[in-house]
Amino acid sequence: MKKDWLTWVGCISLFGAGVVWGSILRGRDFFHINGIHDLAETLAGFATVIGVTLAVVGYNSWKAQAIAQSDHELSKKVLAPIRKYQPLAVDIFVIAKQLANKMYSQLGYRESPETLEVIKANLKLFKDGHSEAYAAAFECKDSWDAENWNKFDEVFSLTESCKTTVELFLLWSDQRKTDAVRLNIAQKGVAAFDVVSIFVGNDRKAVEKFLTERFDILVSEVKAKRLA
Repeated sequence: MKKDWLTWVGCISLFGAGVVWGSILRGRDFFHINGIHDLAETLAGFATVIGVTLAVVGYNSWKAQAIAQSDHELSKKVLAPIRKYQPLAVDIFVIAKQLANKMYSQLGYRESPETLEVIKANLKLFKDGHSEAYAAAFECKDSWDAENWNKFDEVFSLTESCKTTVELFLLWSDQRKTDAVRLNIAQKGVAAFDVVSIFVGNDRKAVEKFLTERFDILVSEVKAKRLA
């Protein structure tokens, strides 16, 4: 919008400069109207300028309304996956913490097949929600600004570390692997969760607080794009 006003100021300035220059070159005759024909041409010229001005103003208004409507539709589209993702992010943290503890302290531990299936199901549920939230975040970045993406990225960094821990636990639970291989996997899984512990916290309340602060900001900004 600011650029549009600068363009208009430039155009008006050029028009004024043309009037002044014409009056200098032709003197008073520049403003003199000889007859009805010249008057009609002059009025037609002014009408054309006014018409073009109104057309440009109308286009700018239509463009602003179209952008506002697009923002409104995107806001409605992304709000649901954003809200859905918050409890999934908490759940994947809780699961990752439990599994990291098992890998850290129990090299000889073998998880039951039934429990592994539950973990796999929870991991899939998280991944599905993550895909939806990531797609929504990318649309926000593409349509709005990088600041929105940065807020999403803070959340995704946490959940990515937790997801890595869970995936490594499933590899670690493979009874066909040697103890040496399992130890290496366990170290990587615990290290991935340590990133969360260091930067966010090691208990559920700390993570919930971290996520709530960021999701509240995200939801507020998304809602602000809606039409009144």
